[in-house]
Amino acid sequence: MNKLKPNRLETKNTDEKPAFIPAFNRRFLTPLYDPMMKLLAREPTFKPRLVEQGRIEKGQRILDLGCGTATLTILIKKTQPHAEVIGLDADHEILKIAKTKVAETGLDIMLDYGTATKLPYSDRSFDRVYASMVFHHLTPKDKTWALREVFRVLKPGGELHVAELGKPHNPLMVVPSQVIGRLEEASDLVKGKLPLMLRDAGFEQVEETRRFMTLFGTFALYKAQRPLELCQPRPRFAHEELKPRTLDEERKYYSSVKKVFRVLAPFYDTGTVFISGLRDKAVDFTNAAESSRILDVATGTGKQAFAFAKKGHDVIGIDLSEDMLKVAKKKNRFEKVRFQVADATNLPFEGNSFDVSCVSFALHDMIPSVRETALKEMVRVAKPDGTIVIVDYALPRNRISRFLIYNFVKLYELYYSEFIKSDLEALLKKSGVEIKERLQVLLGVGRILKGRKIAGD
Repeated sequence: MNKLKPNRLETKNTDEKPAFIPAFNRRFLTPLYDPMMKLLAREPTFKPRLVEQGRIEKGQRILDLGCGTATLTILIKKTQPHAEVIGLDADHEILKIAKTKVAETGLDIMLDYGTATKLPYSDRSFDRVYASMVFHHLTPKDKTWALREVFRVLKPGGELHVAELGKPHNPLMVVPSQVIGRLEEASDLVKGKLPLMLRDAGFEQVEETRRFMTLFGTFALYKAQRPLELCQPRPRFAHEELKPRTLDEERKYYSSVKKVFRVLAPFYDTGTVFISGLRDKAVDFTNAAESSRILDVATGTGKQAFAFAKKGHDVIGIDLSEDMLKVAKKKNRFEKVRFQVADATNLPFEGNSFDVSCVSFALHDMIPSVRETALKEMVRVAKPDGTIVIVDYALPRNRISRFLIYNFVKLYELYYSEFIKSDLEALLKKSGVEIKERLQVLLGVGRILKGRKIAGD
């Protein structure tokens, strides 16, 4: 299927039987779609919220599935002009309207003809897929196929963001939901079955994020993620080809991470209460400029991220463990903090995009190859002259204390022994970090290192 430029929208034989239900179930209502959505469905309210929850980054590739008249497609492009935005729909008539609207904006948006059940795109080719009021046009069987197709075209870690009819969330929504359920293929949606469909298609982190009252019933926003493929580590740096033994170690490491932290997640904060005061100390030591953009790598239950947020910073916390992040999200009371599943060795962010890259008490949990790649990724995403902050174990100077601490900690920290014997500062220098300040904490059992991203790295 050729991609269609906004000024060259191709059409096919409109006598073909459509594989969808037209807008409002009747073809003659298509021209009224935009005004009816604005007046009756609160489109100006829910669509900006839907775009916002996707947190689109520069350079990402975005698909607006079932784009209709391109209202959402245009909004996505205006929100992030440096993203590649593609709209796709199976209705020739509504694509003609979309073509006109896109041409009037002058935006570089691609419009494609195609069906949700057979997307004309290659595997793992999109960072985000949006679907606004699409699935209630599809039969139950086609919903299943469409979700499988979305899963296929998303990159590992990519996200699906959906606005759709949902289960009535108050008595006022019951009647309109029942009516719309009879007019369209929406009965399963108004029964609240979409999250189950998403999980059945293979998605993780399925979540209903918002609900809206409309004359058509409850509109709900959902988000879901295609899982990361953690068991197949691939080095980002071409000159660092890994040996078979190292690859085997990484596979074992990744397979164990989820299992271990699934067990630890409910008790992690209690078990690490002795370092709670260190979180604020790390923020003060970082001394970031007001409203800095902070990346908290291996954020766990979010304690370090929250400490930065208390100072007014915009924080993104990433972690491999969904279970740890569930705890973090439950505790999150800050608008400027968001969490996502991501691999520290393959960060899903543009280079030079964070003022501070921080990792707190996590490097010692990594095997050497993962640790080295994670540090290089932290440097890559930091801005030129950006700050790199490391909080982790050290050894006291006193010989007796060193002996006792070392032999105690290695009993429960699997990779601690190797980490404590390694030259962390040399590794940071190799990764492109110039150490500027050092601070001993926890009576010498811990340390905070603050460095600067060396220009050119």
